[in-house]
Amino acid sequence: MRRIGFPSLIGLVALLAVLLAGCGSSDSTSSSGSTSAGDSTSASGGDAPKVGLSNSFVESSWRPQMIGDFEEEAQKLEGEGRLDGFEVQNAENSVATQRQQIQTMVGQGVEVLLIDAASANGLNSVIEQAVAKGVTVVTFDNPATADGSLNLLQNEDIISNESAKEIARIAGEKGNIVMMNGIAGSPLSDDREQRAETVFAEYPDIKVQKANAEWNAAKAKQQMATILAQTPEIAGVWTQGNMASGIQSAFEEAGVDKLPPIVADGTYGFLNTWAKLEKAEGYETVGIVVPPAIVLDALWAGLKLHEGWEAKENPLTLSHPLITNETLDEYLDPSEPAGNFIDVPVVPEQQLYKEYLVAP
Repeated sequence: MRRIGFPSLIGLVALLAVLLAGCGSSDSTSSSGSTSAGDSTSASGGDAPKVGLSNSFVESSWRPQMIGDFEEEAQKLEGEGRLDGFEVQNAENSVATQRQQIQTMVGQGVEVLLIDAASANGLNSVIEQAVAKGVTVVTFDNPATADGSLNLLQNEDIISNESAKEIARIAGEKGNIVMMNGIAGSPLSDDREQRAETVFAEYPDIKVQKANAEWNAAKAKQQMATILAQTPEIAGVWTQGNMASGIQSAFEEAGVDKLPPIVADGTYGFLNTWAKLEKAEGYETVGIVVPPAIVLDALWAGLKLHEGWEAKENPLTLSHPLITNETLDEYLDPSEPAGNFIDVPVVPEQQLYKEYLVAP
């Protein structure tokens, strides 16, 4: 599940030797595979569906790992006859591009569509059009608000609010707190920013400084360096994910003796740094778990919905607990590359079916 990679171009041969080919570029990458349609049936008795993944952008290292997770699982499910081909498109954070790519995938026969959205509302009309044509749509990570789609969320009360409260506590409820946000305008980034800012507003002795670094560690390092040049005394850094290592590096290069608490983003590199500092000097912080494998929960749910299952609620809210000094050892894995994320499905497949979905 932890493989990092982009989709490959695989020829699709199906029925009467008609060759269908997917194509990719730096703007959009597609991947597909197939099994014999006559042998591939879903639980409802129909043909196994073709699945499409519409991803808003790939600049964050979280996204390639998510795509790799999807590819790996899709290939396995295809071999089992549970789906009949798959495709991935990346929109470079353009709502217009993502809309066009979704329309194209639906036109090419995608029956289950997973969407990591560039906009909470900007894709609604095209999603509703797809649903009207019988396509099963699941939005995840950055969810949309369209009618008819299943919106799969993570528990932001834990990821955003609780992590902000912990940073405030560790910082002594005072001082300069930096909020390092994702992409301005992204539904997920904006929601998390608003939640954390509301928490920090409860502490009169905390002063907040904000920056957007697009969930990119290198950009977060640059932003943090700029802030440190103007405000060297930082009590803590709240970050949304994928940026902790870059922020840490900025503090090191600025010659700061003691690293303030930084929300650990679930990458093994920063978790290892946290563990070393805890052992050496009692360093304390808090971490979030936002696994790229949430795409597998979206995939499994989408296939079941296509088979006639129903969701118990919409949106579905899934989550892992925060990482603390007491639980840190449970998440460490020296064999993992530093840039990889803790990556298990938010909810295991059978638990998803049992607790969140209803069989027909």
